[in-house]
Amino acid sequence: MLYSYLERAQYNGRPSPVFRARLDHALALYKKRLAPKVVVVGGKARGDTYTEADSGVRYLLRRGIPSSSLVAVPHGRSTYSSLRAAKNMLQPKHVRSLIIVSDRFHMYRSLEMAKSLGFRVTGSPTPDSPIDKDPAAETRYVIREALAYTAYRISGR
Repeated sequence: MLYSYLERAQYNGRPSPVFRARLDHALALYKKRLAPKVVVVGGKARGDTYTEADSGVRYLLRRGIPSSSLVAVPHGRSTYSSLRAAKNMLQPKHVRSLIIVSDRFHMYRSLEMAKSLGFRVTGSPTPDSPIDKDPAAETRYVIREALAYTAYRISGR
């Protein structure tokens, strides 16, 4: 499963550089036959025309993944709400195992949330995220993620 939630993850239907790196990694996993389907999640912010999920699916279609191998879950504006929406869509299809694709700093919380929703999960961090090339941005995201994980542990979502 591909999961992406970052501020401004898509711009008028085009994935941001960070989202694009995640999508490219999911594409590589698909091509290696490690994931027969790619689930792209994410809703839209106020004023957006496109959802993150729809933008990601369109990007992957243009790179050769057939529509039969793509699942858009165009709901959720947080990690937990997007994963919960994915569960609601995937559970009737008996999907129980996921490969979560995200940035390294976001992986632990994503995996913990997916496990709490009943999925068996493996993480596959994006190997070439633009955030990794910017130490100041990486530090900000690591701090943000530590706070978000603490909030998750307190609230349970």
